[in-house]
Amino acid sequence: MRTLLIIIPGSGAGIPRFLKKYFHKFYNYFGVDRQGDAWAYVLKDHIEKHTPEIDIHVFKWIKGFYNIIFINLAAKKLSKFLKKRPGYDRVVLLGKSLGGIVAEDSLRYSKELGGIIHLIYVATPHKKSFVDFPQPVKITNIFSNEDMFLNLGRKLLHFGFGRKTIEGADNIVIKNMKHADFNKNIVIPYRGEKHLLFELYTKLILE
Repeated sequence: MRTLLIIIPGSGAGIPRFLKKYFHKFYNYFGVDRQGDAWAYVLKDHIEKHTPEIDIHVFKWIKGFYNIIFINLAAKKLSKFLKKRPGYDRVVLLGKSLGGIVAEDSLRYSKELGGIIHLIYVATPHKKSFVDFPQPVKITNIFSNEDMFLNLGRKLLHFGFGRKTIEGADNIVIKNMKHADFNKNIVIPYRGEKHLLFELYTKLILE
């Protein structure tokens, strides 16, 4: 069975240079990663090393200080990419933060893609607790209640009505994680055991 994994990074912390000193404490307080998309390539290398049979693509999308305005364009671009994929039996989308919204919207733009579609949200601020797609999609939703930036995003993006969990999804809560921690291959608790985070991602991707 041929599997394609698409990693969609979040918006990052890109801000105008002259504002960086003002946002430094803000980003430290909320645990925001300022390393851009680098973590996605580290994850890609990790999975390729341990699971070489999976084809992996890091989806890059245009971002800026007002990242939300670029989500729609990115989703349409990703939708076109999905429609052109060559004969994969499974497609797994792993979207971090706003990357999860890009992935979600891309599936809404796509008609029946065929095969197995698995959407893995990582620390994504959801608008509502139910997600509807034009084709069957397996959903995994990973988050931490201690992710202060996720909590802020739910309030600012969705006017206080955002959600962490999704009905019908495999909702996985990882304790004591900051927003940037989801980009690191650190030891985390999962269902009573200790795992490296990237190993958990790999396990979920293969399910």
